[in-house]
Amino acid sequence: MYTQLASKLSVTTAGGAQVSPAVSMEGNNAFQAEFTVYALVSGATSIDVDTQGSNDLQNWTTFSSAYNLAVVGSSAPAARTAVAFQFVRFKYTSIGGGGTVVLACGLNTASL
Repeated sequence: MYTQLASKLSVTTAGGAQVSPAVSMEGNNAFQAEFTVYALVSGATSIDVDTQGSNDLQNWTTFSSAYNLAVVGSSAPAARTAVAFQFVRFKYTSIGGGGTVVLACGLNTASL
């Protein structure tokens, strides 16, 4: 199932990390993320996107390595498999000496 998590989201280095809405895995155990970076503005050099999981929507655990997106354009990094959480979300952190990253993000879940 596909879920759009962000559309032209602005993440600033000064504003701290932002999180996406939680997505139910609906019994699935894998997902493929897609990202589009529209702009790296005024000192932002990249954005780190951490994958977080939860079984109760209260306690979130960062798992697997972060996606680091450092260029404008679209990317579909390697799929995450063996996901053992009922819910997942992304935590976005802009990197650099001040600035903003503008991005879109989507998530496809699957049972493998």
